[in-house]
Amino acid sequence: MRAYFISAVLFVAATSAQALVAQQIGENVAQQRPFFVSLTDPACPVTGASDPVPNTKELHVLYFANARGATIKDPGSLSLHIVFEYGLISGDRKTLPFVRRDDDVWMAAVPLQDRIPQYAVYWVEDGDTKQSDTNHGKYFDVRFCDVHGERSELGVKWEAQVLHGSVNSLRHRPPSRFRRGD
Repeated sequence: MRAYFISAVLFVAATSAQALVAQQIGENVAQQRPFFVSLTDPACPVTGASDPVPNTKELHVLYFANARGATIKDPGSLSLHIVFEYGLISGDRKTLPFVRRDDDVWMAAVPLQDRIPQYAVYWVEDGDTKQSDTNHGKYFDVRFCDVHGERSELGVKWEAQVLHGSVNSLRHRPPSRFRRGD
């Protein structure tokens, strides 16, 4: 009888431990957060190609507000600020709205018609709370490619300047409150 009682106690303990582990795993899966704060689709948009090769017509910028590194919490109305550099001609800066998708990911559509950008940097701002995400001062960037997946020398030049803290070297730089300190 004693062996039966010990077996029953061990069975209950093992079952309870198994249920507890399963519950913790379920909670951990539910609490997983995306690794990337922002991604672009496509990752390397094609520009500068001539017919019949297709250029990328629209760039989708995705923002994951629940990612670990995201600095905008509980966004209400997100805007994308993107600075394009074209190489030999002057670049420009655009501000576009994000739309919240059903999966709680924010997406902004950036039209690329009539442009041949070499490089772009961007940041995200919530108009309601005035929070911004500049990728911790490093900015998010877009590397444009040719039809072979290669990057132009000018695109590499702009990226190198930004990586070395020279966001201010961009012709249409971010506003002063977003400038990266040296």
